[in-house]
Amino acid sequence: MRSFSASFKSAHRLVLLRSTLIALLVASAWGLDDRKAFRDGRIAAAEFHVDPDTGRIQDGSGRERIFHGLNVVMKGPPWHPQIGSFDPQLSFTDADVALLKEWGMNVVRLGVMWPGLEPKRGVVNSTYLEIMQTIVRKLHSAGIYTLLEFHQDLFASQFCGEGLPSWIFDDTYHTSPYPVQLDFQQSFPEDNSDHAAIKQELERTFSASKRRHSRSKESYNAKRYPASFPEPLGKRWPSEWEKDGWEPSVERCNKHTWWWYYFSYAVSRAFQDLYENKWGWGDLLARYWTTVAQTFKDEPGVIGYELMNEPWPGDIFRDPLLLLPGVADSRNLARFYENLQAAVRSVDPEKLLFFETITFDNFWCGLKTVPGGQQWQNKTVLSYHYYTPPNFSSNQAFSERLKESRRLRCGSMLTEFFISTENKKKSKKFWQFRDRVLESAADVAEGTEGAGPSVSVAACDTGLQKRSGMDCSRARSSSKATGLDWKITDGGFQGQSSSEESGQILTNSRVVRKPQLERSDNSVDGVLKAADAHVQSWIGWEYKAFYTKTGSVVELSLFGDDGELNIALAKKLARTYPRAVSGNIRSFSFDPVTSSFFMSYVAGSKGSLVGKSGLAITEIFVHRKFYYESGLSVEVQNDMDYLGSRLQDSGP
Repeated sequence: MRSFSASFKSAHRLVLLRSTLIALLVASAWGLDDRKAFRDGRIAAAEFHVDPDTGRIQDGSGRERIFHGLNVVMKGPPWHPQIGSFDPQLSFTDADVALLKEWGMNVVRLGVMWPGLEPKRGVVNSTYLEIMQTIVRKLHSAGIYTLLEFHQDLFASQFCGEGLPSWIFDDTYHTSPYPVQLDFQQSFPEDNSDHAAIKQELERTFSASKRRHSRSKESYNAKRYPASFPEPLGKRWPSEWEKDGWEPSVERCNKHTWWWYYFSYAVSRAFQDLYENKWGWGDLLARYWTTVAQTFKDEPGVIGYELMNEPWPGDIFRDPLLLLPGVADSRNLARFYENLQAAVRSVDPEKLLFFETITFDNFWCGLKTVPGGQQWQNKTVLSYHYYTPPNFSSNQAFSERLKESRRLRCGSMLTEFFISTENKKKSKKFWQFRDRVLESAADVAEGTEGAGPSVSVAACDTGLQKRSGMDCSRARSSSKATGLDWKITDGGFQGQSSSEESGQILTNSRVVRKPQLERSDNSVDGVLKAADAHVQSWIGWEYKAFYTKTGSVVELSLFGDDGELNIALAKKLARTYPRAVSGNIRSFSFDPVTSSFFMSYVAGSKGSLVGKSGLAITEIFVHRKFYYESGLSVEVQNDMDYLGSRLQDSGP
C-alpha cells in the first residue's frame, strides 16, 4: 500500500456524468475491463466485509459502501414474483430492475420463502431456486446486490401469516405447563434500582396473571398446535385445524389487525418451540439455510444472508419476562442463531451474515456477541427495522441501533421502514406519548486524526442558482482545516455558510455536529434524512405489494391500484448519496427541496487506498432528471496538490 500523499499526487481525479450517475475517482491506473466493471457497479459480494472499528461495510478496495434499496417479498403461492411479463403488483422483470437502477438502488432484500423452497418435508423445489437465481443474476447485471432473507410474519400461514411451511405442524402437539415459574434472577443479573422496581412490578403482575389465566390452561395445551388459535384474542376457530395444511380464510384473519395475532397462545408457543428446537424445527430451519447457502455461495451478486425476519420473543404467556428489552435476545435468540449461523458458514463463510434482535427492541439488545462469536465480527451486520409503533423516533432508533452495533463491533443496516405512509393506521394515544419525547443532543462525530486529508463534496442545480441568485462559487477552506475540502454544491450553501447551514464545524480533522433539540420527523423524508445523518444504509418496505398480507398492501408500495407509478415517491427514494467512498465518511446530507448535497470524508483513512485492480473510486449517485435537470455544478476542494482533473461524460 502506497502512502496517501504519494498516491494522491500521482492520481488523476475524474468526474463521470451519466443520466443518473456521478463518480469521483481517485485512480493511479485502470483499464477498460476495470472501467466496465465500475460502470456496471459489479464487485464480487464476497469481497464485502465490516470494519469492526467503524462498523462500516467495505469492499475489497477498502472503500466504505452505502446501500439504498427496496424489499421484494412474495408472501403467498407461488412464493416468488412472476419473472415473465410486467405487472404493477406481481412481477419482478427486466423492466423492474431497470427502474430500480434508474432510481439509484443498489441492493434488494429478497425473501426466499421456505414453503416455496421445500413444499413437502425433505423435497426441495429446484425450479423455485432457479427462479430466485434468475432474479439475483438480473439484479447483479445491473449493479444491484441481493440480500437473501428468511421472511416470516406470525410464524406460518396457519396463524394468518407466512414463514414456516404447513407440514411443520404434522404430528405435533403441546402439553407444556402453563404458566412457568419465573426466574427473576436470570432475567436481572445486575442489581440496580431500575431493575429492582421492574422486578417488583412484574412479580405483582405475574401473580395476578397466574390466577387470571389458570382457566386458559386447556386452550393453551391444545393437542394440535393451531387448535387454540386465535385465543385469547377471541374464541378458537372451528375444528378444521385437525386437517393437515388447513389455513384460516382471509375473512377470519381480517377480524383483527394482523400483528395482534402475535399475542395468541399458539403463535407465542410455536416461536418458543422453534428456539428450543422442539420437534427438530430449529434443525429443519438450519437445513433450509444450508440449501440456500449451497445454491447461492458462488453467486457474486449476493451480498449476504439474513437469518430471520422480525423474530418474536417466544412464549410470553409462560414467561412474560421475555417482553423486557434484551431478555429474549439472550435467552432464546443467542442459542438459536448459533445453530443457523453454523449451517450457513459451513457452506459459505465469505458472505455477510445479517441478524435481527427481537422485533420491538428499542434501546438495547441482549446478545453478548455476534452470532458465531468475535471472530465473525467482520462478516456480520445487525439488521433492524423502523416502524412507529413500536419505535419512538427515527433519530432515537438510529442512535440506539448504532450504539449496539458498536458494542458488538459489527455492521448495521436499516432493512425495513415504510416508504409511504398512506393508509397507515396510528394509535392516537401512542402518538401523543411519542410527541412528548424530545431528541437528545446530537453526538460529536470525530474523524481519524492523522489518517489522511478530509474531503467534502457538494452539488448544485445551476438552474436553481440562476433563479435564486445563490452563490455556487468554490468554497474556501478554513485556515484551521487540515484536510481536503471537496464540495459538489447545490443551492449555494458554500464555504462558511455551508458549514453553518449543515450544522457542522470543520477543525483539526473533526466534524462537530451542533446540538439540536427537536422532535423527530417520522415522514419518509425525515427517516431518509436521519439515515444520512447517521451514515446508514437502508432498504425500504416495499417495492410492490406482491401478495397483500401481513403489512404488504398496495398503498404502501410504488404502484397504485390503477397500476400507475408513484413518481413523487420514486423521486424521494432516488436521492443523491455516496455509493462508495475511498476513505472514512464523516458525514453527508441531501436536501430534496434545493437538491443540495454535501459530503465530508477522510480520504484513505482505513484500508487500502488503491485496490487489487488499481482502483480507488469514490462514487456518488445523482438522478439528473429528478434533481439536476437544469444542469449540475460540481466542486471538489482540498489542500493537497494534484496533477489535474477533467470532466468526462461516460455516455451510453
